[in-house]
Amino acid sequence: MGCVRKGKLCGCCYISERRLASKRGIEEEEDETVSNRYPNLIGFLEDLTRTVTQVAKPKAETPIAENEIRITSMGRARNCITYAMALFQEKGSDEVVFKAMGRAISKTVNIVELIKRRIPGLHQITSIGSTDITDTWEPLEEGLLPIETTRHVSLITITLSKKELNTSSVG
Repeated sequence: MGCVRKGKLCGCCYISERRLASKRGIEEEEDETVSNRYPNLIGFLEDLTRTVTQVAKPKAETPIAENEIRITSMGRARNCITYAMALFQEKGSDEVVFKAMGRAISKTVNIVELIKRRIPGLHQITSIGSTDITDTWEPLEEGLLPIETTRHVSLITITLSKKELNTSSVG
């Protein structure tokens, strides 16, 4: 048994149950859950990494404009602020676009607020949305099916401009 989401087993439980059933040569597993087999989560995750591997998808080659800054949760905020300030002051750019997804959204908002404080008179338009990202996991052991998980990820786009932007825009 394992956790059930929307009538299906989650990926972790599906893998462990299928592997156990294939080792025993039976279709259904007895009363052995993931939490009984793995009292600590670290042991389960180590076993899971030996069972499946994530399939790398080719990324779309979308060019990034010079005035576009993509914020990640790993990058340093100081570097983004310095680059945006250089675009506005040294390169004479009239607008800078910040884009972020997921956990980097709050970092992006902080960066934009700091830039607005350093350069008075900037105009801002914010648009939010979401996208679905599908991850594919291939089993390393034979007899198991590939797993696809879909994540619903939030995204934000903030445009800062020296000139007045579209006043009919909601953001």
